Amino acid sequence: MAFALLVSVIETCRKRGVSPWPYLAQVVQQRRKGEPAPVLPEPAPAP
Repeated sequence: MAFALLVSVIETCRKRGVSPWPYLAQVVQQRRKGEPAPVLPEPAPAP
């Protein structure tokens, strides 16, 4: 289950033009501080 969630987050980041590993590091840092996880930006509109 955890693997599927991780893969889903990575693929969502890629589709939205966000580097997945820095995003995941930011999520972990913010959650350790008790802050909500950062929101992924909306995907760019298709040309």
